[in-house]
Amino acid sequence: MKTLHFINIVATYITIGLYLFIYLGMMAQVVLGPLQLLLAIIISLRYYKILDQHNQILIMYYWFLVVISLSIAAITWFGYPNSITAIIWVIVVPMLVACYFLYVTKSLNRYINSVHEIAEKE
Repeated sequence: MKTLHFINIVATYITIGLYLFIYLGMMAQVVLGPLQLLLAIIISLRYYKILDQHNQILIMYYWFLVVISLSIAAITWFGYPNSITAIIWVIVVPMLVACYFLYVTKSLNRYINSVHEIAEKE
C-alpha cells in the first residue's frame, strides 16, 4: 500500500505543478485519471477486505464520485464542449476527485501500516 500511495502522491503533485502551464497540466491530468483508476482497482481488489469500515466507506465514496463526475463530464463534453461548464466538469471536478483520492490513499496507508505494526508486536 505504501508504494501505491507514493505513486499517487508523485503523480498528483506533478499534475498540480504542471498546471502552472495550463496545457501541460491538462495533459498530465489525462495520465493521472487512468493511473488513479488503476490504483483504485488494485486497492479495491487487494485491500478492501482488510480495511475497517471507515476506510471501506472512503473507497466507496471515491468510486461514487468517479462514476458521477465521469458521467457529468461526458454529458457536458458532448453537449456543451465550448463552455465554462465544460471546463469545470471536465477539468476542475476530476482534479478535485483526484485530490480526494490522495486523501483516501493516505488514510488507507496509515491504517494498513498501523495494522501491520500491531501484528508485528504480537
